[in-house]
Amino acid sequence: MERHPRVLLFCIGAPARSVMAQAFLQATAGERIICASASTELAPVNPLAIEVMNEVGIDLSAVKPRSARQVLRQSFTHVVSICDMSKERCPIYPFVRLSFKWDIENPARASTADKPECFRRVRDLLALKVHDFADTSFGIAA
Repeated sequence: MERHPRVLLFCIGAPARSVMAQAFLQATAGERIICASASTELAPVNPLAIEVMNEVGIDLSAVKPRSARQVLRQSFTHVVSICDMSKERCPIYPFVRLSFKWDIENPARASTADKPECFRRVRDLLALKVHDFADTSFGIAA
């Protein structure tokens, strides 16, 4: 019986980047991998993340965010930390086969006027990163 790779997408702060990345990865890989997302704050998904993902046909409104504590005891073959490395400290997962760190800004920190555009920019970057990750790590091209 073949085991599916298990991927955790993790971000610092309230849920936005990790749930967007998870949605893109699920859309790209389907059932070929098992993916989860978590963040340091257990809060509802940022409404702007829901809005900008709706613009590309992905509905995040029913996503139930999970905290880092909730996934701590689960095993993953791959962990992707989606952090703005210059501003955030991402955790290290010592028992994971492969770890990746993506230096992606936290759109929730943008100024109020720039926030929607920042969320769109992060969404588009995540789409590209996830596509590349799925292709290079699992041979899955969208």
